[in-house]
Order: sequence, then structure tokens, then C-alpha cells
Amino acid sequence: MKLNKNMRFLFLVVFAISLSFNCTLFTSEEHKVFNVIRKGEKALEKENLSAIQQIVSKDYQDDWGHDYDGLIQWFSVYCKQYKNIKINFSKNEITVNQNLAICKISVYISGYDYYNDELIVDQTELLIYLEKINGIWLIISANKISLQSEL
Repeated sequence: MKLNKNMRFLFLVVFAISLSFNCTLFTSEEHKVFNVIRKGEKALEKENLSAIQQIVSKDYQDDWGHDYDGLIQWFSVYCKQYKNIKINFSKNEITVNQNLAICKISVYISGYDYYNDELIVDQTELLIYLEKINGIWLIISANKISLQSEL
């Protein structure tokens, strides 16, 4: 009977390892893109600039005129200006076409101004563009969606 318990335990361990491997192997590209966006959310809330740098492409450009260095500098200033940053977003749509992805999200951001403790709140919709480079999804651009562009 003892051998039987050991075999069951071994089977459960092998099954758990293969299940986690299969989940990793067969994770959809949409889910991987979503995880990049979620990682960015958590990094900004924790004011973790190195985590943001890991998910942004060195070729980043956006409609506000930021390149990679400008974006990282902007986040650095933002994190010094606000505290207790909270971000909530809803995934409206993710489209993946080979090595490119577009993520349309609604974002709600709140935080307190460091100088006067005033609550600052913003809500917007963004289009986030990602590219899969060497097997890793990186953000290459983020643009605000205006009401006029949706009409």
C-alpha cells in the first residue's frame, strides 16, 4: 500500500508539472498581450520604472511626442508628482496579427498630489500597440482615442 501512495503522489507531481507546462506553452497570444498591459498597470502603481522599461520597446513613439527615453522620463516625473497611484482598466478589445497587436482599453487613474494631497482622477481610452520581438511582447506606442476619431 505504501508504494501505491508514493505512486499517486508521483503521478500528482508529474501531472501538476505537465499541466503548468501546457498552460504556459498554449497560452494564447491575446492573453500574453493582456499580461503585458497588466504588468504595466502594476509597475506604475508600485512606481517601478525598471518594470516599465522591461515592457516598452526601445523604438517606442507616441502621439504626445515621446520616444522611449522621453516616456521613461515622463513616468519618472509622474511618479514623483503623485502618490498612491491606482489604475483600473477594462480590456475592451485585443487584436493580434502575427507579431503585431492592438489593445483598446478604458483606463481610470487616480492618485494624490505629493504637494497638496489633492486627489487627481483621469479616465481615458487608449490604443496600445505592441510588437512581438524575439518572442516577447513589447509596447511600441500608446495613443489616446478621441471621440472624433471614433465617429
